Amino acid sequence: GDLEGWLLLGRAYKTLERFDDSTEAFSRALALAPESASVMVEYAEARTLASPSRRFEGEPLELLDRALQIEPDNQRGLWLRGIAHYQSGDTPGALAVWEHLLAVIPEDSPTRESLRQRIAELTANQPLGSTPAGAASASATAVVAKAISLRIGPLSGSCAAGRLERVRARRHGFRARMATKGG
Repeated sequence: GDLEGWLLLGRAYKTLERFDDSTEAFSRALALAPESASVMVEYAEARTLASPSRRFEGEPLELLDRALQIEPDNQRGLWLRGIAHYQSGDTPGALAVWEHLLAVIPEDSPTRESLRQRIAELTANQPLGSTPAGAASASATAVVAKAISLRIGPLSGSCAAGRLERVRARRHGFRARMATKGG
């Protein structure tokens, strides 16, 4: 299998909000790299986005915890684990995880200010996104969507579609090479 191809495909599907397809692609990537913290985090996020509740629970939550045991400073894992704490009503847990995340994010990272804003909202016992800097609602779905927007930034549909086509072409080329080489 082509780990990088599955990861690119999963990310492209996630960008297109095709969460079931994204979950399948990340599942295949996880089968190829079962001890990779970053792949676990990608899969956990996709599974959560594909679920009706969009809550980190069950296997996605277990994967986040396992990923953070392997790589305690995994930034995306820490961000999502904070969301999981928040979703379950554990504000102190969310604050502790996000304070840790703030300590590992580079000073020049554009996400530092957004993270500081989320921490300030939780410290003031306000729902996430309730201050002017956070325009999203406090629903679990909006919190997860906000996490994604902080991570990937805006992408136009045509850009995402082009990315998906490039990933498909790459996978097709890989399969053709493997068939030619008898692999």
